[in-house]
Amino acid sequence: MAPQQRPAPLRRPAAPGKPVRPAARPRPAAKRGGSLVRNILTGLLILGPLAAVALPTAVLFAVGLVPTLVALIVDKNREKYAAISVGSLNFCGVMPAAFELWTGGHSMELTIGLLSQPMHWLGMFGAAALGWAIHLAVPPLVAASIAVKTRTAIAEHKKAQDKLRDEWGDDVADGA
Repeated sequence: MAPQQRPAPLRRPAAPGKPVRPAARPRPAAKRGGSLVRNILTGLLILGPLAAVALPTAVLFAVGLVPTLVALIVDKNREKYAAISVGSLNFCGVMPAAFELWTGGHSMELTIGLLSQPMHWLGMFGAAALGWAIHLAVPPLVAASIAVKTRTAIAEHKKAQDKLRDEWGDDVADGA
């Protein structure tokens, strides 16, 4: 037995005498973000061929981008804002070591040497920490800015309302 379909809602005709057409059905909202498993598989899909072609680079990025993976797992938001802010800055933090690897011979020995230097760890994880700081600090700053703007607009509207009340009297404000 097929489920019953409701008739499409009707809208007013465009002009008198023209037939009424059914209203367009709203489309379902597009999915944003994605599942954690899909994101990790996408990362493996990128790192897999990279490991086959450039193993030292893949190892450097796999180790250096651990904070991004943590942000991806920890962030419960569908849009993964934390992973985006942490990941972009974490990627920037890995790039100096990657450039040094690419210009210095591109070997596993050099990769291990780079990963044994504390300054590279500071660059990679410090950039990720900066990404977390941005992710945590920006929303309250934006909210405070919107609140100030709203209070200013309310004050301006009250001034305009008081001006109208002075011009027209209190009877104007009775309906408000």
